[in-house]
Amino acid sequence: MQRLSVDLYRQSQLLGRLLERHELLPGRYRYGITGIDPSTGRALTPGIYRLVVNAVSSDEVTSERQLGFTVAG
Repeated sequence: MQRLSVDLYRQSQLLGRLLERHELLPGRYRYGITGIDPSTGRALTPGIYRLVVNAVSSDEVTSERQLGFTVAG
């Protein structure tokens, strides 16, 4: 895989990039979400969020997946 990135959104607003890796070996990768807003460094406020995972292969094929989650108040 050429590139892997994970971005955090609240509604349509991009809060920040949580992860970007380049030149990854084939396989499975796991990452934990801490609940910290990447733009402020504070705990996420209650609400609905979305992670957008983008992967680009070495032959430039792009794949995107989205995962929604809720932070309870």
